[in-house]
Amino acid sequence: PSKIWLVMRGPDLKLVPGLATSWEFLDDANRIRFHLREGVTFQNGEPFDAAAVKFTFDRLLGAEGAKGPQQSNYNSIDHVAVVDDHTVDFVMKRPDPVLLTKLAGYGAMIVPPKYMAEKGDDAFNSAPIGTGPFKVVAYEPKVSLTLEANPNYWGGAPKIDKLVYRFIAESSTRV
Repeated sequence: PSKIWLVMRGPDLKLVPGLATSWEFLDDANRIRFHLREGVTFQNGEPFDAAAVKFTFDRLLGAEGAKGPQQSNYNSIDHVAVVDDHTVDFVMKRPDPVLLTKLAGYGAMIVPPKYMAEKGDDAFNSAPIGTGPFKVVAYEPKVSLTLEANPNYWGGAPKIDKLVYRFIAESSTRV
């Protein structure tokens, strides 16, 4: 799921574009403008666009985000403003020199607004929908997680068709 964030880390661990193709610091770093990748869809066909980014951060910065541990990573953001379908501005309360690093993970996965509104958190937690190279097709808590290649992945279809993670609680069995 490495390409589901606006910014990600490349093989050399440097920050590189993910769902954002580029970004620029404006107003003395009090605003960061992200230019979003076009033609990307969530695995349910819902479009990835500026509205999805705004929805994700409105949620993360609001009451829903307060339930989890990641909100404090983003408390330097005042709000996200949609400029157009493929451009968003992060309007800052104060400049944050490590915000891009935080956006490369740390709970900033962009989520599909319609799916979240229709299905809710519980459904998303057991059957998440993203923009990444693999789709969750089965999840049995404490037993296994099965992923299949996303043929519509914007970065090209993965070379592996299916992954099965087995959770083994007993340490001697794991060895």
